[in-house]
Amino acid sequence: MSRPQRPATPKVAGPSPCPPPLPWTNRLLLTLALVAGIAVTAVGEWELARQVGISRMVAPLLAVVIDVYVIAAVRAGQGRDVATALAMMGGAQVAAHLLSTGHIGASVVLVAAVSLVAPVVIWRVHALAGIGKAPVSTGATTVAPNMTRPSVLL
Repeated sequence: MSRPQRPATPKVAGPSPCPPPLPWTNRLLLTLALVAGIAVTAVGEWELARQVGISRMVAPLLAVVIDVYVIAAVRAGQGRDVATALAMMGGAQVAAHLLSTGHIGASVVLVAAVSLVAPVVIWRVHALAGIGKAPVSTGATTVAPNMTRPSVLL
């Protein structure tokens, strides 16, 4: 008497390693949105840096730092980092406009927050790039025999 056959369990495909390519119009729109957004916000980020006391020579780098984070987060596709980077970009815009219209002054909290942008971005961009993630080692090491010299094996 034979045992009844179980139905084969369907294989569930995992996520594909590469998403399907986007149509060129979508790629163009995504690129335009990113480039235009960076161009529009860079001026505010630069002005914010100036208004909280960062030197004229270094002030443009605040825009570079924030924009690098936005690009790195978008490229990595990490939703939380994308949201954080865009919030940082938007917050810089709001703060710059409020400062320039006289609605707020350069408070200690605002100066401290702007001063912390670069270190936070360095941390997050390195995390997004996978820097510092060492491969997991089991502790076991194997020594490969030297096959180029037969006398070593004897």
